[in-house]
Amino acid sequence: MTSCIYYVYIYYHPDKGTPVYVGKGKGDRYKDHLTWSSNKLLRYKIKEWKSSGKKPSVKFFLKNLTECEALTIEHYLIMKYKNLERGGTLYNFSLGGGGPSRYKFDHKFYERLGQVNDSVLAEEYGCCRENVGYIRRGLGIDKCDDKPNASHPPPTYGWNKVEVPEDAVKDMHTHGDNYIARKYNLTKSVVSKERKRLSIQNPLSKKKIDVIDKANDILIFEDTLTGDVFVGTSPSFCLLTGCDRSTSMKLVKGKLKKLYKRWIYKGVYNEQ
Repeated sequence: MTSCIYYVYIYYHPDKGTPVYVGKGKGDRYKDHLTWSSNKLLRYKIKEWKSSGKKPSVKFFLKNLTECEALTIEHYLIMKYKNLERGGTLYNFSLGGGGPSRYKFDHKFYERLGQVNDSVLAEEYGCCRENVGYIRRGLGIDKCDDKPNASHPPPTYGWNKVEVPEDAVKDMHTHGDNYIARKYNLTKSVVSKERKRLSIQNPLSKKKIDVIDKANDILIFEDTLTGDVFVGTSPSFCLLTGCDRSTSMKLVKGKLKKLYKRWIYKGVYNEQ
């Protein structure tokens, strides 16, 4: 039987109280970052806090998990709070879930932050300029004003400006960009720019967001034969049981009472 010895922990900023790091582990793993961390950004910040007589607080999010459950919940929390690259507060470089770090930053990268333009470092390390900027600002380093390859955009005179009909604007409240573009013989980019200028919410984007939220919800399933409980996302449950997504959603929506005559849906896990 799979041992439930893993947990998911969160480090919080000593002053702001915001989450700054999410990890999974077992034993005393959650204490390791206070002495040394392979995450250079987190290591730098903890050292800075300690020099001021402070240290981050550490709290357990969930305990008594299998490694698969811990990896799933770790990934869920990182996607929820977001790292600096995605406009969040976390110092995590990877998205968790056992995946490798997206980028490999060595000591030379950190030494040159603020000394050269962010776009130069981004090109050398294969990441985007915003990624370098998030890390630099997180370390409190001012940007370099040197702008290599800077050039002014060509002048525009409005010769290619396309007027969007009033009826098309009305349809933006009820239809997506592709439908409007086909109906009024416009390009999707023209419709999208006009929607953004008028601050009209795309009705289809909200549906997509709802689907994503359901996919990222932490759900609870119980094996009625063994008594085991699975806590994780719907895609992770599909990987565990071998069922397809539509079947798992039938179980969640109550259209299917039991999966394989054993698994039942218990509900959504609510963070305490």
